[in-house]
Amino acid sequence: MKRILFFIACMTLITAIHANTTSPASALYSGSYLQRSEGANAVYWNPARLYTNPSEGGDLILLSTQGNFWNNTLDVDLYNKISGDSLSMETREEILNAIDGNYFDANGEFHMMIVSWSKGRNAYSVGTHVYGNAKISKEYFDLLLTGNDYGDDYHFSKDNNDLNLIGYGDLTIAYGGYPVHEFMDRHFDIELPKIYVGFAVSALFGAAVAEMKEFEGNFAADSTALELDQTIRFRYGTGGIGAKALIGVTVEDLYENLSVGLTLDNLPGFITWGATTKEKYYSIKADSVNISEADSDTIENTETTKDGDTFTTELPLIFNLGACYTWDDLSVSLDWRQAAKESVIASNKPMISFAGEYLIADMFPFRLGTSFDTGQDTYAITYGIGYRNEKVEIDYAIQTYEQIFPTGEETGTGYSLQLRLKY
Repeated sequence: MKRILFFIACMTLITAIHANTTSPASALYSGSYLQRSEGANAVYWNPARLYTNPSEGGDLILLSTQGNFWNNTLDVDLYNKISGDSLSMETREEILNAIDGNYFDANGEFHMMIVSWSKGRNAYSVGTHVYGNAKISKEYFDLLLTGNDYGDDYHFSKDNNDLNLIGYGDLTIAYGGYPVHEFMDRHFDIELPKIYVGFAVSALFGAAVAEMKEFEGNFAADSTALELDQTIRFRYGTGGIGAKALIGVTVEDLYENLSVGLTLDNLPGFITWGATTKEKYYSIKADSVNISEADSDTIENTETTKDGDTFTTELPLIFNLGACYTWDDLSVSLDWRQAAKESVIASNKPMISFAGEYLIADMFPFRLGTSFDTGQDTYAITYGIGYRNEKVEIDYAIQTYEQIFPTGEETGTGYSLQLRLKY
């Protein structure tokens, strides 16, 4: 008898699917931006670097955006293969072999600086941010694509099946560029390198959040009967209010054009959801159902939605350390970014970024950057170019994952676009 194609896995998978703050400027450098940030861009990265503004000058950033998407399985070539009407067994095996580890993993982000303005040591910004990630176990794909093995028991848990999404806006004010070295020299007669500090405070306005709270399932089948018990529980909400703070320090000219900096973000960071909060339950059960009788009448499939209580999403504390060295028209930078705990916003494993920039004819910056995500064990390459003069900067970058150059084998892509006006 042919192996059973587990259609219930497909139903559950579809049901589940429908249930790192960055900025456009940082994406130009693959995230290696802490000690490159200045003016309005320092709001989200290191407000201490507002010292770079003239006392009566500043900048304005308008409608600048950045987005990226990455997964650990599908490259462009493989995606094109599965976009047809049917899948060959060879392609199904290729999909399973491409899944890195125990689950399919996908992550995406989108950020927009609607308007960001700085003058002297003060800055203000309005932005939007969206983060999402999803995991689906390799066993689910195996059942869906090739069917089950007779006599084998399958267990599914939240460890390898998860879904998280959050979207919110911010209204941020920042003050920075305060010269600590001058204060110390004036009051304590201590000579220090140039040290500046700064802070930013954000009011957060949550648009929507979705979290998978429970995912438990067991499946077994032989040539005559199947057993199934699958439970999925989601929590979601809209209309949230929260806040966060960012503090930063920069040390300039530590050694011949070398600067180093440190920031702590989300001190504390939270969004409390209360406009609408819901919990949704999905349950699929079959108890010793004969294979020949397996249909919607014999398999119990229920969906329940109930009002939920107000809940709070905590934004994890994020530590960022960076350095930048400059030779005339060439600069290189290195950043280390890590969260205190795992979340949809940031990983508790280090994100290490490196970037170089060369300014051609004092007008055309060419950028090359790379970042390595130790949590996902993946890397990205960023290529950027721009135009700048005393009043205007226009910048664009593309990003590719798991490939040095954009080809049909990359597993993700990204872009960044920035418009900056200076005065």
